[in-house]
Amino acid sequence: MGSRAFYLCLIVILINIIIIFYKRRYLGSSLKIIGCLLFFTLCSEIIALVVKNRYATKAPVYHFFSILELFLIMMYFYFSIYDTRKIIVMVLCAIFCLALGIGNLFYFQSLMDYNTNMLMLECVLIIGMALFAMFKILLRDDIINILSYPHFQIWAALLFLWSSTFFFWAFLDYLKNNNPIYYEMIAKSQVFVNLLFYTYLGFVFAKLKTKIE
Repeated sequence: MGSRAFYLCLIVILINIIIIFYKRRYLGSSLKIIGCLLFFTLCSEIIALVVKNRYATKAPVYHFFSILELFLIMMYFYFSIYDTRKIIVMVLCAIFCLALGIGNLFYFQSLMDYNTNMLMLECVLIIGMALFAMFKILLRDDIINILSYPHFQIWAALLFLWSSTFFFWAFLDYLKNNNPIYYEMIAKSQVFVNLLFYTYLGFVFAKLKTKIE
C-alpha cells in the first residue's frame, strides 16, 4: 500500500506540473516558483529511486535536494509576501541554505545517512514562514476572503505538510528501533499526507482564473 501510494504521489505531481503549464498565463513569479519546486521534486524522487536500487538508500539525493527545496520555498514566501524583490535577499537565502545543508553533511550526518537534522530545520523554518505569512495577510485590506486566496491556501497546505513531516521525522529513529509496527503505520500515513498535499495543490492551481502575483 505504501509503495503504491508513493508512485501515485509521483503521478499526482506530474499532473500538477501539467496543470501549472496549462495555467501558466495566470502565474506570477511566486507561483512559478512552486511549479519549479514540483518539477525538481519529481526529478529528485525519480533519481532517488535509481540511487536506491544501486546503494540501497535515497539519502544522498535528499542531502542535496533539501538545500534546493528550502531555498525555493523561502523564495516562494518572499515573493508572495513582499512586492519588492532584492537580489541581496535571494543571495543571502541561497548562502544560508547551502551553509545548513553542507554543514550538516560534513559535520553531522554523512552522505549515506538520512539528513534528518536538515529536515528538522526545514520544518521549523517553513512552519515559521507559513505562520508569518498568514499573520501578514491579516494586515491587508485588499483581500476580502482570505480562504479563497490562492497564496493563503498554499501557505495552509505547506503548514499542514511540514507540521506532519516534523512529527514523523522527529520520532523516526525511536519508532524504527522500538516500535517497528507503529513506524510502518506512520510511514504510510506520511505518504498519504504527501498525496493529500499534492492533490490539494493541483486543485488550487486548476481553479486559477486570474493572474496571481
